[in-house]
Amino acid sequence: MERLLRLRQEEEQRRAAEQERQRREEQQRREEELRRLVEMEEDERTEYLLHLQEEDERRRTEEEERRRRQEDALRMAREEARLQMERFSREKVALEQRLRFRRGLLLEAGGLEQSQDVSRPWVFSYFALLQLLGLTEEPGQLVSHHLTGPTGPDSATLES
Repeated sequence: MERLLRLRQEEEQRRAAEQERQRREEQQRREEELRRLVEMEEDERTEYLLHLQEEDERRRTEEEERRRRQEDALRMAREEARLQMERFSREKVALEQRLRFRRGLLLEAGGLEQSQDVSRPWVFSYFALLQLLGLTEEPGQLVSHHLTGPTGPDSATLES
């Protein structure tokens, strides 16, 4: 804990020293600029000021472009995170559905074994047959499927 606090303090000191150095450099640059302006003649001074104005405009444009790129990158990262969360949610729902179905199959197998004394190999072959026929749906849907008859694209293959 002390080490972490010491590292933070050192980092803050480094940052403060860097800011102070940058401030001094900026102050020296301004003083040098003022000296130049005082020493220049009128036409040189206007040309120099025009050059400084163009330099400032270029710097502002570059800064604006950099900020816009950062905002675009942040927006894209947020969009990607949102899409990933949606994908994760869909996968979770699908996984939960498969889990409920498998639990239903196990419950049905346990009920058959206890109530009708059906052996494990018969239960396995029954569920393997259901999978081969493409009837691996929710247990409640299996019952309604058998009561109402086959419908949909697979019904033609089942009838033939």
